Amino acid sequence: MDIKESFPTSNMEHKMGCSVLNELRLEDKLCDVVIKASGVEFNAHKNILCCCSPYFRALFKSSWDNGIKKYYDIPGVSSETMEWILEYAYTQTVQISTDNVQNLFIAADYLNILDLVRLCSEFLRSQLCPQNCIGIFKFTEYYYCPGLHQEAYMYVLHNFGNVMKTSDEIHDLSAVELKGLIEKCDLHFKQEEAAFEAIKRIAQHARDSIASPKKNV
Repeated sequence: MDIKESFPTSNMEHKMGCSVLNELRLEDKLCDVVIKASGVEFNAHKNILCCCSPYFRALFKSSWDNGIKKYYDIPGVSSETMEWILEYAYTQTVQISTDNVQNLFIAADYLNILDLVRLCSEFLRSQLCPQNCIGIFKFTEYYYCPGLHQEAYMYVLHNFGNVMKTSDEIHDLSAVELKGLIEKCDLHFKQEEAAFEAIKRIAQHARDSIASPKKNV
């Protein structure tokens, strides 16, 4: 009886394969698709993009034509962000920073690249601090990420005093949102003074905005 065994590809072999494919992309070798973002064209391979993203699978599925390079315009994604997306598609790695994480998250969510969404979420989670937790809370309210959204919310509640004293993002809270935070049972009695100071800051900011004269254009 024949016995067949399958051996997993080593991590080194996988990295080498990714490196070769990425070199082919950068040299425009064997590419069969051009992705356009903000007017910039990127050569790519349909198979690679299909493996990475259900969005690209659906995009290519109805118009697959071997041997003919197709052009696809991806709306709402900057050329810089598309370069990061393609880097991730080919190498499964990307440099995430505070400068690019939001744009990368939005593009990955739009293109349905769930692993990249997860990596961006983990990065944002690692960056949570009094100065940005409100921004992350509101960002993940709009872009579906319930775990991080709840974690950012709890961070605001548990660090309410520091958040209200040091964060300029409190001006992004509506009166209803601020009222909801203050009323939560997680907000300890000792933080009432911080809550009062936050209300004063928001009210003063609103008055200053109204009082500031508009500059002539």
